[in-house]
Amino acid sequence: MGEGAIFAVIAGGGTGGHVYPALAVADELVRRGHARSSVRFIGSARGLEATAVPAAGYAIERLDRREPDENAHLIARPPR
Repeated sequence: MGEGAIFAVIAGGGTGGHVYPALAVADELVRRGHARSSVRFIGSARGLEATAVPAAGYAIERLDRREPDENAHLIARPPR
């Protein structure tokens, strides 16, 4: 993930039924004045979100492993 303040982290995906509503929420946050860079996604490297989220202009941290503990460092970072 890039530098800067994070307002929202959106997780979930795999299918369009999860990804596109999540993108709609992100778009609404931007419409209401939040910086696009302050909205981040966490999702699978294999799901639809891996391509749809960057195509929509949002940052995404891709989880490549199946063990949750191996990915904990991605969401448990202290604030900067």
